[in-house]
Amino acid sequence: MKRHLSPLMMAATLALFCHPLQAAPAAAAPAASSPKLARAPMATPAASAVTPSNAAQSAQPARSGRLLRVAIDIGRQPAGEPGQAEFRLNQALGSALARELMLQQVTVLAIPPGLSPAQRARAAEGSDLLLSVNHETLTDAQRQQAQGASGFKVALAGRQAADPVALGCARGVAQALVKGGRPHAAAVVPMRPLLDVSLGVQRQDDLAVLNAASVPAMRLQVAVLANPAEARQAGNAKWVTQQAQQISQALDRCLRATSTVAKAPTAAPAAPSVAPAQAARRGSERVMDGA
Repeated sequence: MKRHLSPLMMAATLALFCHPLQAAPAAAAPAASSPKLARAPMATPAASAVTPSNAAQSAQPARSGRLLRVAIDIGRQPAGEPGQAEFRLNQALGSALARELMLQQVTVLAIPPGLSPAQRARAAEGSDLLLSVNHETLTDAQRQQAQGASGFKVALAGRQAADPVALGCARGVAQALVKGGRPHAAAVVPMRPLLDVSLGVQRQDDLAVLNAASVPAMRLQVAVLANPAEARQAGNAKWVTQQAQQISQALDRCLRATSTVAKAPTAAPAAPSVAPAQAARRGSERVMDGA
């Protein structure tokens, strides 16, 4: 059964990906009885990367306890004005997903947008899934070919295409969005090889964060911004919440079905029984050895 988030936690999810890009100290390890919201620490100027131990400090119980953990990556914040509109949509989607995942009792790790692709992949270590979210943007030439295009895109990269968790979650999310009335946009340029034709799950091997990830990882684009109608939808808070609900529920189902974190530990095998005669013989052997 879902729990309601406190007003403070609601505000935190909205601000999660919107703070100024500065170093954040690791929080104390939370208890494993309730979902937590964490932000992976920023790399300091002297550091070349976020180490796995630093990144995991703020949400360590996801592996040691019973909670699942999803790392959300909204991409790198553009330095100039170009790309800022899409980045703000990424922020809103990331915050909505964090909120809905926590309502599913999933711990969320927010990856700061100031990190490089390799650092963002490293920051996700220890998570059950790295979810990279953004929106499909096209070149001017591609826009001409994509007039009126709409839908979502789900992609895996490199070895992630053969990872059962990544592939299962990609299919699960795609299925949930299609069931909710969204078409997949796999036929929208640039087109990629398909891992699942009916659900439009693509293979895109030039995704740096996914290629560098050591955990199951997938990329989700929820709208084609070249279409003005899609762009307006992507900026509508109610629509974004609906998509986030469908995505988070699909991820929860997928991860609980495939992750070892969600499975009950198996009982230790029973010790083989020893017949009375064997026990007596072993006892006499021990006595003789002692003599």
